Amino acid sequence: MQVAIIKYSMRIHTSPLDAFSSFGKLGYATGRADIATKNDSLTFPATKAAKKAEATILFIGLDLTVEAEGVDRENLLLPYYQTLLINQVAEIQAILWAGYPGEEGGSAFADVVFGHYNPATNALLLHLQKDGFSINLNKYQHCRHITCQNRTCRPSCLAVLVDDLSCDNHHFEFEVHSMGRGDGNEVVIVYSRPRTGIVGIHAKQVIGFQSVSVRVGSGQKVKFQFNACKSFGIVDATGYSLLPMGNFGWRR
Repeated sequence: MQVAIIKYSMRIHTSPLDAFSSFGKLGYATGRADIATKNDSLTFPATKAAKKAEATILFIGLDLTVEAEGVDRENLLLPYYQTLLINQVAEIQAILWAGYPGEEGGSAFADVVFGHYNPATNALLLHLQKDGFSINLNKYQHCRHITCQNRTCRPSCLAVLVDDLSCDNHHFEFEVHSMGRGDGNEVVIVYSRPRTGIVGIHAKQVIGFQSVSVRVGSGQKVKFQFNACKSFGIVDATGYSLLPMGNFGWRR
């Protein structure tokens, strides 16, 4: 298999080109002369090299000219024309985040890509034993107003103070399976999302996470327990903790 390697300048002892060359035939193209250059003249040759290959690996990111002590990034986007290069070269099927990988970074990249080391298993969420729950009000709980977009909040009582509630703990479980060729670890993160249309609140929040070790070809059950008020509550503009009305669910 011929692999096209497209990289930006990275100061590491074992380069990705050297490391990947030990596994097979490579095509190579430099996406930029250096990261800080605002010039896209090398984008076309890189795109041309990728079209000749069965697989393309892009090395993108930062160096100390973009972010370092005394040098702040202008934004959180990839510097300059890197996004343009990604969009023109390939459809992304996997991302390997490496940070500043050190002197043997090139070897580490190759070991992961070719399966000599598996940093995390490819996990699959199979099922939830429970898909939601409801919280009902009684006459002693006072309704609180929350602002909604386009009348998306229908109930007459939109929310109540968390302090007025007695919230139970709930639990659910699902199974994580290793779909890769080797053992690995998966960090399972569970999020909650508030009901649609409430103005000025978070899009989602983490309500639990666990690190799971899974052997190849097997699965492991993961159990979570959470408090309804803490996991599904919101904070209004005045700083009060509220629980909006409705049915609640969770997702991985």
